[in-house]
Parts: sequence; structure tokens; C-alpha cells
Amino acid sequence: RGVLATGTILDAGGALVADASMRLFFVTAARPGQPPLADEPPGDGDLLAQLEGRIQGAARDVLVMNTGVGHRNPVGVMHGGISFAATGAGGMAALQAVSPGLVASAVHVVFARAIPVGGQVAFRSTVLHVGRAHGVVRVDGYATDGTVCTFGTVTAHGRPPQE
Repeated sequence: RGVLATGTILDAGGALVADASMRLFFVTAARPGQPPLADEPPGDGDLLAQLEGRIQGAARDVLVMNTGVGHRNPVGVMHGGISFAATGAGGMAALQAVSPGLVASAVHVVFARAIPVGGQVAFRSTVLHVGRAHGVVRVDGYATDGTVCTFGTVTAHGRPPQE
């Protein structure tokens, strides 16, 4: 049971800024014995603070998170949106360590297996390319036991000149 959702973002002049698609699977009920989800959404703040993550490594290439109730979905594993956000944040930290002017333009995540919550997880980045106009980084998400659970790619582009 699932759906393919698509969307576009246009600027004030009607020019295409972003085009996105996402395949969604429906989760209708929590597994028996799971504690309730967090009732309150996170407050304002930067993405790393929201994720309760930190960037490590000399190349700023590892995002580490201690996971808990606020990171899980009703099934009891890490929410896909959290994995997606961690992939983007971790990838951009690695790219911006090499080229600070880059901004994210695309994030793609393949969910190979669920990431259990309740321990420390890591999103490890490998910069594949950085040029004058864009950069690409691969980001793999690892469970506490070292199992690779997600495979991601973050693409970034240079900021347009300010007028």
C-alpha cells in the first residue's frame, strides 16, 4: 500500500526552483508494546539541533545522533523524514567543509532497512565531486551495530550572484 507523491516549487516569477517525487508507504498502527510518540513537535532552531545530532571528523564527514522516542515512527524505528534530514545535513556539512558557498539542491535516499532507535547512529559522508558550480556527496546511514541502513546522495550548487 503506497502512493507516489510529486510536487514543484516555483519562484515569484513562475520559474521552476525544485521538482520532487517521493514514494510513500502507509503505516496505520503502532506495534504492540511501543511507547507513545512524542506529542510536541520540536521548536525552532537549526537542523542539527532539531535532530539532536553533531558533526564529527576532521573533514566534517560524520553526523552522529543519539536516537530516542522523538526520532521514531509509529512502528518503532527511525522515521524516514529523520533519516532524510540527517542525510541532507550530514552531506552538506561535508560539502561545505570543502566549498562553503554550496547550497543543497537535491537529496535522494534509498531505505535499505529500518534504523532501530535507542542507540547512536551515524551518517557517514564521502565527497564524490566538488567543482566551481556544484558538488555531490554520498551519505550512508549506519545503525548502532554498524549495519548500513540507508544510502543517500546529496547534490549542491553554487549560490547565484547577488544583485
